[in-house]
Amino acid sequence: MVSSINKRGCSHEGCMDSNTAPELHTIWSEAKAHIEQGDYDKAIEIYRYVLVRYGDDDIAVEYANAYLGDIYL
Repeated sequence: MVSSINKRGCSHEGCMDSNTAPELHTIWSEAKAHIEQGDYDKAIEIYRYVLVRYGDDDIAVEYANAYLGDIYL
């Protein structure tokens, strides 16, 4: 996962706004841990959750779809 400062001032790509930043940071970290352990099914489940829970957040959806694509490649 990319850890850089985005245009919204977040140090993690999961920071969409001040209301969702803590939960999304935790979600991205958990998914990353599952990927590093080779548990891709659990990571896929987490990214699908993001698509449902944050479907109205374009940035969260973009990242979740990109990470899903990476897993399936």
